[in-house]
Amino acid sequence: MQIDAPNTVTRFIYPMLPESVPYVRMKGVRVGSAEVVLEIKRNEKTVSIAILDRHGEVDIEIVK
Repeated sequence: MQIDAPNTVTRFIYPMLPESVPYVRMKGVRVGSAEVVLEIKRNEKTVSIAILDRHGEVDIEIVK
């Protein structure tokens, strides 16, 4: 995970979760003056990332 606060972007580069972890919920992730709640879920061969809550301007980028 890379946080680019000046440009209000959070990047996930080749995101993965171990087989024993079905999901991770990240609360209070601050990016510049914005804040998000993210949920990362493991699927069969990849992961999905959902924004559950957002306050302020922030972009999420995923590189697979």
